[in-house]
Amino acid sequence: LATVMSIASSFAYNAVAFGLPVIIASFLAQTMLTTILVSLALNLLFAFVGGLIGVHLVPKTGAWKLTVTGYAFQLAALIGLALVGKPAGAAQVAIAISFLALFLLGQGFGPGAHTMTYASLSYPTSLRGVGVGFNQTLMRASSTASLFLFPVLAATLSTKVFWVIALAPLAGLVALLAIRWEPANYD
Repeated sequence: LATVMSIASSFAYNAVAFGLPVIIASFLAQTMLTTILVSLALNLLFAFVGGLIGVHLVPKTGAWKLTVTGYAFQLAALIGLALVGKPAGAAQVAIAISFLALFLLGQGFGPGAHTMTYASLSYPTSLRGVGVGFNQTLMRASSTASLFLFPVLAATLSTKVFWVIALAPLAGLVALLAIRWEPANYD
């Protein structure tokens, strides 16, 4: 479970987060500065705030429920972005940006806040260092693959790239539904 989450979360988030300026520039005919500022604002308002919410809620609701909900938000957002395609008109641009915000919020309070919780708590103390190191290796490899593949896939598939990225939160969601382990409040 920790392995799938490490790969899926890292791949999807890095594709969207580091591709966000490119994605926003394709939606809006703005200057590069405006594109970067909108990207930063979306991350601050949704991913960062979502992370704070996730950390605050985990003692009450548990990491499993938050992570499942986060992956569901990401999957819905990526499918929405794929269906919208290249937005035509202000209403579709607003919808597309709302989907990006939903993705980042889901990442923040879901897998972004809890992937390392699963990695840390999935191993007994004697293996924890190796286990967390293994998960970090997978996360970094997935990030690298995502950072390389996103521009290539985006150039080839245009907005259909969101269908490909959607496979990552789908994999995380399937893994969580198959292995219903709650690490929070577990001795």
